[in-house]
Amino acid sequence: MSHFVSPDEMVTEAIRIQLHGKAPRTPHDWVMIMNFIAWNLVPSVAHDACQLMAKVYSMPLSEAEVTDIVSYQVGKRAERN
Repeated sequence: MSHFVSPDEMVTEAIRIQLHGKAPRTPHDWVMIMNFIAWNLVPSVAHDACQLMAKVYSMPLSEAEVTDIVSYQVGKRAERN
């Protein structure tokens, strides 16, 4: 069953889980957050949604980095299912 959350809730939860509640400070921190987000989105919208979220939250990640993260997480999720 799907559960809908706002982008803010998704980022807050990613920070809580991936960074133990500490604010992201480095590009690596943002990579951890993006990995969480990409894993938890519906694969059919993950690429566009992650690109948008990277811009909205001013993540220091290039479009290519976001694409690589999303491709990896969507692939891992497909293997799991």
